[in-house]
Amino acid sequence: SNKVFYAGKNIFPFNAKIESLSDKFRHGITETPVELEEFSQLDEDFELIRTGDEHFVLLSVSKRKLCGWGFNSHHQLAMIDSYKVLRAPDVFFETEDDETIKFIECGKLSTCVVTEFNDLFIVGKFGSMTISTFTKIRQPIANTNISQLYLSDDDEIYLVTESGLVFKSNDFRNIMELQFDEFKFSNLDEKILKIAPGENFASIITESGRCFSLLKREKTLIESSKLKNLRVVDVNAGSQHVVVSAFRRIKDMNGNHETLLNQTYTINFKPIKGVGSGEENYQEPDTGENLRPALNSENISRFENEDKVSLLDLEESPRNIGSRATTLE
Repeated sequence: SNKVFYAGKNIFPFNAKIESLSDKFRHGITETPVELEEFSQLDEDFELIRTGDEHFVLLSVSKRKLCGWGFNSHHQLAMIDSYKVLRAPDVFFETEDDETIKFIECGKLSTCVVTEFNDLFIVGKFGSMTISTFTKIRQPIANTNISQLYLSDDDEIYLVTESGLVFKSNDFRNIMELQFDEFKFSNLDEKILKIAPGENFASIITESGRCFSLLKREKTLIESSKLKNLRVVDVNAGSQHVVVSAFRRIKDMNGNHETLLNQTYTINFKPIKGVGSGEENYQEPDTGENLRPALNSENISRFENEDKVSLLDLEESPRNIGSRATTLE
């Protein structure tokens, strides 16, 4: 029905006059999801939404327009009308020549777009630099089809190619310095399916279902010891935790057939002080108590064909609030 609902903390400017949210906040948060009727005034249908810390972005069904709302403190919504956005959302990005958008992602205070021609557009705050208007980086990886886009909590941009190669942005201080270098892992020789960046770490799953952790400024992957006997099919990351969807092989009641039990697991990354560095790093805890099923599947099906297995789709909620898992057949 193309309705948009809002829940959680108040991310809007203090002088915003939003009719749908009038008197809806209690102690800075909504008690229940609230429909944002202002979106019905736009002549657009939407199919995808992404959230940052102070803004959120919706992709139109035509895949040509981005509509944004929230607080534009660091131009994460580019040059959106600063007066109109106090009362209603607005379209703040539109492609040219009928080019469509493939991916959108929001950082804490930034927005990134990849188009069908594999061009990258970025805006907002990256490290100490703020980009006020959408800046186009034409084919950041030359003659390569980009299949995935990720942003870390540290404003790092990850691009994954169709062949499974990973490219990561450098620590650029101005837009002219931005470049993407292939990120080669010293102990991995198989295709990467997904990267889920958190704060100072990233979780990675491969085509064989293995799950690895990568700490910031490292290139050696650490395989999750608690997940070695599972086949991981999906992963999402919060600031200090990851949620994985995985299959565990078990026997049926007669002990004759191999089956798969579909569960999700939560791994917490506890901050520890780096020796002599004064920085906080994150490592996976060794205790089994920190690896626990987050959602148990009541349906155990015989494993005959991977295409028939029901997978869990993990949808990340706004940062620092939590995550949820929903079952898709």
